[in-house]
Amino acid sequence: MSAWMKSALMIFFLSMAHTAHAQTFPYEAQFRRLMGEPNETVSAFVMYPWQDNVQVSLAELNNVPHGDVIRIASVERPASGYNRWSHWESADHTVWVDLLDFPLRDAATELLGSAGQTHSGYHWENQLLLFTNLCDADKDALGAALLGHSGQLLNVGLKLNMAVCATGTVTQADLQNLDSAISRLQRLLLAIARQVLDPAFVTFEPKISVKPEAARLLRMEGFARLWAEVKYSFVYLEKRPQLDWDGVLERFMPRIAAAKNDVEYGRILEEVVALLPSLCTEFE
Repeated sequence: MSAWMKSALMIFFLSMAHTAHAQTFPYEAQFRRLMGEPNETVSAFVMYPWQDNVQVSLAELNNVPHGDVIRIASVERPASGYNRWSHWESADHTVWVDLLDFPLRDAATELLGSAGQTHSGYHWENQLLLFTNLCDADKDALGAALLGHSGQLLNVGLKLNMAVCATGTVTQADLQNLDSAISRLQRLLLAIARQVLDPAFVTFEPKISVKPEAARLLRMEGFARLWAEVKYSFVYLEKRPQLDWDGVLERFMPRIAAAKNDVEYGRILEEVVALLPSLCTEFE
């Protein structure tokens, strides 16, 4: 599924979640805050290119040795198969950041996928952004984790030191505590983004966005990845010789390059994908 399709689905599901939460959830305002700027920042990590040989420095945290397990929000999972693992945490161990480089993206995907937990937010194949509602002051946490383009796993977590319960009444102090944690999470994400995302493609003012001159290249790259995925992974392609898939690249790439915005880009991708469903049904 292409990035723009995932974004559309995310907007739909989050809007449904907002509706459901608003009925009974005492932390609805904090949930909406998390799905605002922090969500945009996490998505930027996933969508935009990273710099090569990333080096991160976090002034408010200490760079310390990591253990054998990684804590993603409230759950701990063993980590293995990585080439490099950098770990930072606060002096009181309530805030932590991990950056792992994996030689195989599948290993990073599997690790992120194993971090299921009761939460408010979302947990996708390549990213999660959530706060848990375990109703347990020792475990409840706020977290963001995501996969970079080349097998990196970035993980940012904050222990909430409060019980987040999905029902019941809450104190003003609890609401302020979660608000403060969300603000700190966003500050950390932005600090890391400025060191990780490639400045040749993105700007950070007034918020993270792709540079106009780079948007064309990113769209062409995305289309090329889609085309290659179909060419080398679509099992029925060779059984349909009348579909000139090489010609699809030549036919559509100039239109992709000329697309004026993401809406036009998405419509062109829809045309390309529409060539494929008949292949699936024909050989079922």
